[in-house]
Amino acid sequence: MSDPTKTSDIQNGSFVKIQVENNANEFEEGKVAEILTDGSFHHFGVKVKLESGIVGRVKIIYGFDVDEKIIQDLIIDTKKHTNDDEGQHLERKSSFMFNYDVYAKTGQKYPGMEKNILKAVQALANSEGGTLYIGIDDKKNILGLENDYKLLGENCGADEFEQKLIDKLVSSFSRNSKIFEYVFIKIIPYENKEICVVKVKPSPVAFIWIASGQYQFYVRHGTTSRPYLANDFLDYWSQHVKKLEL
Repeated sequence: MSDPTKTSDIQNGSFVKIQVENNANEFEEGKVAEILTDGSFHHFGVKVKLESGIVGRVKIIYGFDVDEKIIQDLIIDTKKHTNDDEGQHLERKSSFMFNYDVYAKTGQKYPGMEKNILKAVQALANSEGGTLYIGIDDKKNILGLENDYKLLGENCGADEFEQKLIDKLVSSFSRNSKIFEYVFIKIIPYENKEICVVKVKPSPVAFIWIASGQYQFYVRHGTTSRPYLANDFLDYWSQHVKKLEL
């Protein structure tokens, strides 16, 4: 395991978590731009400057393997979207299953939010693509996935959440694994919680949601996932595919 106290274990480009200089309660994550510790060791952690310009001492080294690199890039991308409002290519949902509104009113941890996730994924895939964050509400508050984990069962966590989401997408869109040519799911650590990032590409294959035997058609327009009647969707789809072919 990499040691954050040794300069030999850190390189420019390493993705790390630092304790910000002169602030014991503030932490930042990012890529190392410069190693500032002169010696080979510092017992409080190697001092570095991140690409963002922030200076501090390394507490965690995430490493360079493929999965970690994906997580690193997603964390950086998420930070870039921190202050962005929802729009054509960006959607946030507080949870996958846990219903915060029902819980606030009744105290009951009632599941039933899956349809909002399905609708968002479908709408993005059927338009220009984009990013869906699960575990962040529409006011940009970081809620995390803990309440969803609890609904999945005792000792459930990221793996069970991801599998549940995959199973729900497959059963709802009837495309089996083909939908994952256009949908990428990853759970990442973010601000001391875990959130789910869903990256959706614009799909040349229509995402049609089958709910209670009924076909549902949603397309992203600005900040909303707009429902279409079947004939209207067919008219839209022919134009959408032409745009993708340009």
